[in-house]
Amino acid sequence: MKNLIDSACDFIYIVDRNGKIIYVNEYGAKYLNSTPEQIIGKALSDIFPPPIAEGQKKNIQIVFDSNKPLNFERKLPFYNKEAWLDSRLVPLADEMGKVTSVLGISRDISERKTLEEKNNDEIQDLHFFQELAVGRELKMAELENKIKEMGTLLAQLNAGLVDCQRKLEGAEKKFQTLFNAAPVAIGIADRTGNVFAVNRAMEELTGYNLEEYQKIKVEDTYVDPGDRARLLQTLESASSAHDFEVKLKRKDGAVYWCLVNVDLIELDGQVVLLTTARDITELKQIKTALQKLAEKT
Repeated sequence: MKNLIDSACDFIYIVDRNGKIIYVNEYGAKYLNSTPEQIIGKALSDIFPPPIAEGQKKNIQIVFDSNKPLNFERKLPFYNKEAWLDSRLVPLADEMGKVTSVLGISRDISERKTLEEKNNDEIQDLHFFQELAVGRELKMAELENKIKEMGTLLAQLNAGLVDCQRKLEGAEKKFQTLFNAAPVAIGIADRTGNVFAVNRAMEELTGYNLEEYQKIKVEDTYVDPGDRARLLQTLESASSAHDFEVKLKRKDGAVYWCLVNVDLIELDGQVVLLTTARDITELKQIKTALQKLAEKT
């Protein structure tokens, strides 16, 4: 099991209450241009600059005080580059339930951040085309009263409107491309479980395409349908539900753990559920393995 943890493509580490590192896997040590033996026993302040080390110690203290997991994204300096990390801190408790240390699992998401920045630029282009289309429509309304004596101008305006519509259609296709290219699984459904849209990442995660989703209900993919009911109850009192862990079934029947975030949004006059999902089965398995390892030591 230790070989599996050391070979994982995530930074895996355990830190005590004082910020001393009591475990780090091979992958995490390599990012620091070091080895586990050289890092274990050191304090966070020995490895990172003071402001960053203090921020890390504050996050660890939050987990100790709350006895709850903590998720965050942050850019950190390493020996030859800076990298964005998606981190999850999990409390590790002894037999009496007292938190003795914190397990950290971090993944390099620098490529995803770069793609998000590119997507933001393209979305701004989409907004520009939409505003251009609205401006053209308003201008056309103002000219309707003069249509008889301004036939030539109307013809020019119609030509401009056709060009604008073509650009708008291109922008809509670009948005659909971005939706499908997003690295995170995204789905849109109503409260009763009718699915309206899923992107390619959601299809890969679940095994269902949109046509297949429209023949079932969302709750059919839950191992325990009661989890879906509890999620909807949360949305009754709030407009969102974040970091909701649930066990789901893929199309082929395989069971997996998923971390979902759900927001209520209005789409075409209807309130729908915008859901993003992430497979955390491997993280759950690693946590269980590390807890067993900690118990043995």
